[in-house]
Formats: sequence, C-alpha cells, structure tokens
Amino acid sequence: MIRQRVPAYGDVVTYDVLPIAARQQLLTIFDTGQLMGENVLLNADTNEPTSTESRVAEIWAEVLKHDRFGLDDNFFAIGGHSMFATLVTYTLRDVWGVEFPLSLIFERSTVRELASAVDAFKAESVDSGTVTG
Repeated sequence: MIRQRVPAYGDVVTYDVLPIAARQQLLTIFDTGQLMGENVLLNADTNEPTSTESRVAEIWAEVLKHDRFGLDDNFFAIGGHSMFATLVTYTLRDVWGVEFPLSLIFERSTVRELASAVDAFKAESVDSGTVTG
C-alpha cells in the first residue's frame, strides 16, 4: 500500500530502531550516509572532471556548505534535500541561462549524471533558441 504512495525515484526504508543523534534529532538514512544498505559517500574518481562537472560540483558545495563528495555520490545521501535541490536548480539556471526542471536533480542525483543532463539541456536550448542568458 505504501509503495503506491512513494514516487518512482523514492524507496521505502524500514528500521527496527530509529537512529537518534546526540541532539535528540531523528537521523535519516541520508544522515547516516547509507542508501539501500550501501555506503555511497566519497566515491573516488581518477578521471579529470569535465568543465560542467566541475561547475556542478562547485554549485553543490556552495549549497551544501561542504565539498566532501565525489562525482558519483548521491546528492541526497550527502546532505541534500528538496529545498537544497531547489537552490541548485535556480543556480543552474542562473549559471547557464536555461530552465531546468526541479525533477532533474531527483532523476539525475550525482554530479556526473546532472552535468550530463545539463550539457544535453544546453545543447537542446541552443538548437531551439531558448537560451535566456
């Protein structure tokens, strides 16, 4: 029943005991750095990032207030949430002059995936003449 209410990009996680931080706040799956049982933080990458990947990573670092992530780390696993996703989307628009849907960061939630989508949107916008910046 709950599966019908969870968006396609979401996943249901159950706990036997709810994790509580020292501040008596409920820790989420993202606070613990775990996503579906796998550690997704700090992926090492030996390839040099593209210019778009570098700029997307800078935007994430500005919004998240840290740069402890790799190109393949999930935005939501490293501290992102819907409000930060909105800020990232607005910043992407300001930097490249292209309207990006908020859903993009939910569908492409790593620097590498998002940068690839940004490049595709830029190319499409140039082809259709809709670049605003």
